[in-house]
Amino acid sequence: MGGTRCNWRVSIINKSPMRRASSPRLQTNRPGYKYLAAKILTVDATQRHQTGQMRELEFLQEIEAGGDTDYLPLLRDSFIERGPRGEHLCLVMDLYSTSVSALRRSAPHKALPPYMARNIVMMLVEALVQLHTMRIVHTGLFISLMTDINNDQFAHVDIKLDNLLFGNSLYPLDEDLTRFFESHPVETDGSFELDGESYPMLKPQPIPNPYKWDTSAFEAEKMIIYLTDYGQGSQPIHVSFE
Repeated sequence: MGGTRCNWRVSIINKSPMRRASSPRLQTNRPGYKYLAAKILTVDATQRHQTGQMRELEFLQEIEAGGDTDYLPLLRDSFIERGPRGEHLCLVMDLYSTSVSALRRSAPHKALPPYMARNIVMMLVEALVQLHTMRIVHTGLFISLMTDINNDQFAHVDIKLDNLLFGNSLYPLDEDLTRFFESHPVETDGSFELDGESYPMLKPQPIPNPYKWDTSAFEAEKMIIYLTDYGQGSQPIHVSFE
């Protein structure tokens, strides 16, 4: 992908990890925003957006329009990219680092210190408060009043450590990121065939952050996380009983 697909001229330079969607890093021509990330939705997810079954783009637009927010991702742009199987909705956002889940998995006992967990929960709760003020529910397309836990109408839980991403605090300046990307060129992990053509598979290469599982309580106070992935989001439905 390259060329004018949205309001900025972009080109893919690398790939970050993102569940259920590819998240390549983009290089843009917009001053102050040289590097961004695009969450590229599947053809199916794009079609579900077009039919109103998924509303991630709409919710990100509402967050962006809300102005001053904390711990929520900001949508910089969006565009449609046509692939060999159909259209892909692309959501352009700031670059983020690794997830809280990755940090937890790095700990010997797969658990974070209480002081660190407390800070993370505080930021998560604040993010949810802001979302609910905008009448956005991060999790759950369906809610069932039934007691059968096997019923497929139960809410899908999507508030998880995988969706809590650290901000890019190590490389805040464009020149810092340029040096990082130059020293970490794109890596491939094999290839795949599609319609008779071979395409490389890019390895996830997340931007690191300064935090470790045993980071001190003082340094942990500097952590900033963002609640991402609104593909399962919804808005509350008022039900009246008469």
